[in-house]
Amino acid sequence: MTQLSFFSPAELAPMRDRTKARNHSPERDAARRAQQRRRDHGKAQRHAARIYRDFQQSCDGKAPQIPDRIQKPDDLLVNNSSESGSSPSGSNLR
Repeated sequence: MTQLSFFSPAELAPMRDRTKARNHSPERDAARRAQQRRRDHGKAQRHAARIYRDFQQSCDGKAPQIPDRIQKPDDLLVNNSSESGSSPSGSNLR
């Protein structure tokens, strides 16, 4: 028999403070956050494509047209940061 614990390993993982680890690296944390963002974005894209495909097949019976390349989260950040840097013009403020 195994020992009972208050928290499961999945619940303990977010509670750990990575900054107190002996081998803590801010660069590794940044890479981990970026990878998690890409993973979450890909997961959401695949889920949306699956729902879209199922819906289209149930309506038409034809296969839907899904684009080959979907924008990655890093592309979105680069595109949005260049647009947000400019100040709004007076004609758009009506």
